[in-house]
Amino acid sequence: MNRKRRADILRSLLVIAVLAGAPAHARDDDRQQPATIEADRAEIDRASGESLYFGNVVFEQGTLRLTGDRVAIVTQAGTVERAEAQGEPARIRQENDLGQMVRAHGRTIDYDAGDGLIVLTGDAELQRDGERFAAGKIRYWPDSGRVEGDRGDDGGRVQIRIEPESGNGDGSDSP
Repeated sequence: MNRKRRADILRSLLVIAVLAGAPAHARDDDRQQPATIEADRAEIDRASGESLYFGNVVFEQGTLRLTGDRVAIVTQAGTVERAEAQGEPARIRQENDLGQMVRAHGRTIDYDAGDGLIVLTGDAELQRDGERFAAGKIRYWPDSGRVEGDRGDDGGRVQIRIEPESGNGDGSDSP
């Protein structure tokens, strides 16, 4: 095989490897969807854009779903900029562009839509595409797929489980 042909094959394999390992981003159109909130009680201050919801709170926007015992939401010009949920545990889930569901929970979830960052604290756990991350504090950027974990105030060590390609890949613990 000549050098040019070998170089073309290697280049093609490199492109395939990079694309296969590319992160799956959060759905681009979720923030363009209307948001709905259900709760047992609500306090809304339209002037400041801040609202508080109490009791079995469910916030949904597109494929994003955030639940907790207490949820605080900040809006600007009708757009959700930030949401903080507290619960035992608070939960968040969102489908990425590949149709895979990312699920996470913690005692507190801080979702900063403007910065594209989700921070989970207190017995935090994130599951995506067969991987499981657990830590006292987890920072997750859905747009890039980047995850950081540390002990947080809980003092527990960071735990990561990565399923082999032959695994079921649905993020569940069942075989």
